[in-house]
Amino acid sequence: MTWHNIYLSVKNRLSLILMKDLNGCFKTAGFLLLCMALPFISFSQIRDSAQVAAKKAAKQSAEEEKSNILVIPFEPAMYNATGDQFICMKSKMTPGELSDMIRRSLTSTLVYNMSDVYNVEEPPNDLAHVNSDLSILYQITKFKTLHKKLKAYYKGYPDRKIWSVFAPSYSNWGTDCVNDNAQPPNIANHKFVQAEITKDSIYSLVCKRYNAHFCLFITQWEMMTRFKNCTDLTDQVFQRDIFIHYTLLDKDARFIDGGVVGTTYQSTTNDITKILDKNLGMLTGLLIERIRTKM
Repeated sequence: MTWHNIYLSVKNRLSLILMKDLNGCFKTAGFLLLCMALPFISFSQIRDSAQVAAKKAAKQSAEEEKSNILVIPFEPAMYNATGDQFICMKSKMTPGELSDMIRRSLTSTLVYNMSDVYNVEEPPNDLAHVNSDLSILYQITKFKTLHKKLKAYYKGYPDRKIWSVFAPSYSNWGTDCVNDNAQPPNIANHKFVQAEITKDSIYSLVCKRYNAHFCLFITQWEMMTRFKNCTDLTDQVFQRDIFIHYTLLDKDARFIDGGVVGTTYQSTTNDITKILDKNLGMLTGLLIERIRTKM
């Protein structure tokens, strides 16, 4: 064997030994790194779990801190409207069906729009039974009529021309099919129907049953329809006023807030679904904004 062959043999043996040692070192280093990383991985998982639990607890706490409100729809007798015969003809329903649809739609829209801020509930709409919660609440509620400034008002009709200020009233505000000259909305002095409780003990029992901190009574719905001339009537171009009366009482029947929110808008339809879609969201928004400042 030559010196060159001996050199190559020794070199190959040393290379094999070195590679085995390096593999062992890498394995050892990898194991050590894994051991060092495990606490951090575990800590990260614990931290993430803690954050999820904290968010869940915060959400639950926020839900618990929400005030519980019982929404009471207006009594069927407190529906007040003119010109609704046009709506009944278009919508193919009786006046009773129309008022019931408005009553239910208003309540459900209120409940839905308030649910982000409050825990909201309404009693079952069971007026057929005199001992139902809603029937009892109607029986122990009386109404007081006041006159006061509207709580909120949205003007949803086109601006009039300057010259129209000097024109006859009907040319601006039209007629309501009953009066030659319909009264325009009086923002500064509007009738307000306020709810008052006559039997506090019964009222408190109903509130306790629903765990309600407050009761929001919708006391009246007003919808007035006007047209300026026969052409408007033929073309179904109307001015409509919609007003919602409300009273907010606490669980002890103390008055918290109350008033009327309304709008006047130019309507080109007698379809009640389209009328409600256009106005209920805005009107309930005005109402909710008012009571949030009082609670």
